[in-house]
Amino acid sequence: MKPTTLASAFLALSLVACSASAANLPAEQRLESEFARGDNPQGEVIALKAGGEGFAAIHQPHAQTERRGAILLLHDRSSNADSIAVIRPLRLGLAAAGWDTLSVQLPVAYPGESRSAWLDRTSAIEARLKAGLDWLNTRAMQPPAVIAVGDSGPLLVQYASAEPPDRVRALVLISTRIEADDAVGNLATLGKLQQPLLDIFAERDTAAVRENAAARRQAATAGRIPAYRQITVPGALPGYAGLDDSLVASVRAWLAANAAGDAPEQTPGP
Repeated sequence: MKPTTLASAFLALSLVACSASAANLPAEQRLESEFARGDNPQGEVIALKAGGEGFAAIHQPHAQTERRGAILLLHDRSSNADSIAVIRPLRLGLAAAGWDTLSVQLPVAYPGESRSAWLDRTSAIEARLKAGLDWLNTRAMQPPAVIAVGDSGPLLVQYASAEPPDRVRALVLISTRIEADDAVGNLATLGKLQQPLLDIFAERDTAAVRENAAARRQAATAGRIPAYRQITVPGALPGYAGLDDSLVASVRAWLAANAAGDAPEQTPGP
């Protein structure tokens, strides 16, 4: 789908909104309305469609003379495509460093919805992931790296494990826990990845993410994932408030080494 103006994008979204879940619709409409009002002053809001439903995504073109590549961003289940925490610093900071970024609005979590219940909606979330990748493909921005924050991480792992590197070039998981018994994107699935993987989290992240770090590292090492690296952002709390520059710098450096320009030859991780 071609990019559209803000007005036409949200007109298209409103025309297909009636097919969305009644419980989920108000939250997504609110976010889309905020984008349309100009609360998202940087980036072009585009209207995409997946599974018969319209949704918003925000495209930020690269700001350098030479484009390094493309990045698709997936927010956490309690976040949105232009969240001040993590997502906006990444989509703007990476664009400033030469990357085209596309941040996709995922289905908003229902009130009180658990992590496992949200992950059970794999088909709806994966459809938006695919639509975002297809949009990038039509603009010769393939293959992109994909960044997933929080609970969107297992869904990305599930999808990428079945895709070759020429579809998803590299993965970045931010503050993500991957459990052995997850129905979607579990540790066994993580070990099957063929793409380079960065696993980054805050030094003072949630207990669930920190306590799961060793298991993620062991699964990646056993699977010999190429260019695997696990790092922490020193001093950071969940959300990386005040330290988002450090988060962006770490992600940017890893992407430059593992996902920019022509595909580099990768060696298995440690």
